[in-house]
Amino acid sequence: MNSEFTIAVHSLVFLAYQPDSMATSEEIACSVNPHPSRVYKVMEPSAQRRLRDDQGRVGWLLSAECSPDEVTLAEIYTGLR
Repeated sequence: MNSEFTIAVHSLVFLAYQPDSMATSEEIACSVNPHPSRVYKVMEPSAQRRLRDDQGRVGWLLSAECSPDEVTLAEIYTGLR
């Protein structure tokens, strides 16, 4: 397990606890402690796999079809590749 996986899991949990609110990379970074650009870099591949909607560089929001209790760690891990 590398730091990107840790950031991705933490970011998903962060978003799951505020399902109707958008979170910026800066807000997530305050919770995880990497630079906000690193959060963006880690989240971008997952956005392409529809685990979450990328709202541009404004922020992140769980996609409507994403149910946090159904996302597996394997999906998060493969989303980073």
